[in-house]
Amino acid sequence: PILLNPGMPTAIKTTTGNLVIFPAGIGGTASVRELTPSDLEKLGIQMGANFITQSGRMAAIDPGVQIISAMSITVSSSIEPSGNLPAGEKIAVIFQVPVHMLGRNVAIMWWNEDRNMWHELHSIATADGYCIAYTNLTGTFALMVKE
Repeated sequence: PILLNPGMPTAIKTTTGNLVIFPAGIGGTASVRELTPSDLEKLGIQMGANFITQSGRMAAIDPGVQIISAMSITVSSSIEPSGNLPAGEKIAVIFQVPVHMLGRNVAIMWWNEDRNMWHELHSIATADGYCIAYTNLTGTFALMVKE
C-alpha cells in the first residue's frame, strides 16, 4: 500500500500506464493492482450476459465486448475505515487506451460484487489515448471495448 498524503492529491501509476488519482484529505493508504484475465477469473469475475448502463438500466452485453485492461483499487482510511471513500470524495480512474484501440467505443466499468454484474461508469475517452472516470467507488475496474 501507498501512504496517501492528507495535504495534497496522490497519484498511483501502474506498470501499464493506468493511473488513479486520490484526492487530498482522505489520508490512510491505498493500493492499485493490475489484474490479468486469470486474476479476474480467480476472483469469480466474468463478462456475464448483462450490465447496468450509465442511466441505471439493465442491458445485454454485446458478444463483441472485451476487457482491455483491469485493476483493483483499495483504500484504507482512518476517516472511513470501511474501505469506501469519505462522503463527497472522488477518485480519478484513468486507463490508457492501446494505440490499436483508439477511436473505438471504450468505457470504464466497475464490478458490483453484490450483484455479480458490471456497471458502466460515466467515462470520457480523450483524443490522446486515455479513458477517465471520476467515482466514489473502490474495487475492480475494467476498460472495455463496447463494440
